[in-house]
Amino acid sequence: MLSMCYKGIAIRLCQDMKKIQIIVKVMIIQSWMQNKMIKFSK
Repeated sequence: MLSMCYKGIAIRLCQDMKKIQIIVKVMIIQSWMQNKMIKFSK
């Protein structure tokens, strides 16, 4: 029973990590795009 619980937690953590990685990538791309726009507007 316990091992099944741990597996469930591990799977959830893996899914969360993937979501976090996607969010971080999106944030980096957005900030990069904003920097580009600022440079172009000057």
